[in-house]
Amino acid sequence: MQKIQKNEEVNDIEIKIYPNPAKDCITLGTTKISNDMQFQIINTKGQVLKNGQILSEKETIDISRLENGMYMIRIISKELKFSKTEKLIKKD
Repeated sequence: MQKIQKNEEVNDIEIKIYPNPAKDCITLGTTKISNDMQFQIINTKGQVLKNGQILSEKETIDISRLENGMYMIRIISKELKFSKTEKLIKKD
């Protein structure tokens, strides 16, 4: 029964990325955090251009060095068995 409850909690994790499109920085908001939660910003060729650890429920990420265009941002936590990918637009 506890496993089902834990899975329900994991499924309830919400990730918000704003603003999107963004110019210099994005804010990544999450309803739950773990010790191993990380983000990856990936270009359309599948290359990871930026990554880092998510240390709080509201994390600011500098994207000013990225070129204008479309990217994917992936949020991963092995501890929570969670992975989510969202589209990100960089625009000046």
